[in-house]
Amino acid sequence: MNKIEVIEKIKEIGIIPVIRTDSAQKAQTIIKALIAGGLDVLEVTMTTPNAVELIAQLTSAYRNAAVIGAGTVLDKQTAEKCCEAGAKFIVSPILDLETVSFCNENEIAVSPGALTPTEIFTAWKAGADLVKVFPVSAMGGISYLKAIKKVFPQIEFIPTGGINLENVVDYIKSGAFAVGVGGELTKGQESTITENARNIRNIIKFSGDAFASGFIYGFLAGKDAKYSLECGAALGALVMTAPGDNSTSTLSEVENLISGGGAVIQR
Repeated sequence: MNKIEVIEKIKEIGIIPVIRTDSAQKAQTIIKALIAGGLDVLEVTMTTPNAVELIAQLTSAYRNAAVIGAGTVLDKQTAEKCCEAGAKFIVSPILDLETVSFCNENEIAVSPGALTPTEIFTAWKAGADLVKVFPVSAMGGISYLKAIKKVFPQIEFIPTGGINLENVVDYIKSGAFAVGVGGELTKGQESTITENARNIRNIIKFSGDAFASGFIYGFLAGKDAKYSLECGAALGALVMTAPGDNSTSTLSEVENLISGGGAVIQR
C-alpha cells in the first residue's frame, strides 16, 4: 500500500485508535479486538514496551487486514526504525522537521503534532500530509477545530484528545479529516473493545445519513429495535423540517421529537 492509498484508507475509516499500553501482549489483544470491530487503521505508540518489534509482528500478522502506523515518534531515528519494521504512517505529538523530511523523502504518510496557528502552518509548509491537532480539547475542542479549519481550509486535520462516542461525529462534521481516539476504545474486555469499535465505526460511517444516525442513537441507548427505528425516523424528520442547526442533534432532542415535543434545535 503506497502513501496515497494509506491516506485514503485513513479518510475512509475516519478514526485512528491510539494504542498506548504497558505491555506488548496487551496491545496485541486490543488490536485484535479493534480489527474485529472494523477499525483496521491503528497507531502503535512508542511508549508501548518493545513498540518497534510489535509493529514488525503486527505488519506481518495483519499484512492484508490492517494498516499499522507508529505514534509518539519524536525523532528521525525512531521514524526510520518504525518504517523498517513496516509502519505505513508516522504520527507525532510534536513537530520535528527532520522526521517530516525523512517521511517525505521515503513516501511515508506523516502527521506531526501542532496546536497553535503558527505551529499548524509550519507543519503543513514543512510537508505534513495531515496535521495532528493535540490536545484539541485543551483549546476548546470542536469550536477550535472549526476556527482553524476556516483559516486553513487547505490543511487536513486529525484532532486528538478528548474525543469519544458522543462527540466523534461533531468533529468529523466540523472538518476533521479523521480523529484519533485512545482510552475510549482501548479499555475493557476484548468483547467490549470490539463492540465499542463497531459502534464508533458505524457512527462515523453513517454520520451523513440522518436516518442511520438516528437508528444508531437508539441502538446505543440500549433499547429495542422499535425504539431505534423511531429514533431514525425522528432524526430524518428533524433534518428535513426543524429550524436550527440539527447536524449535531443529541439523543435527548430526538427523544423529545418522538414524544411530541418541540423540534427547534438551538445552536
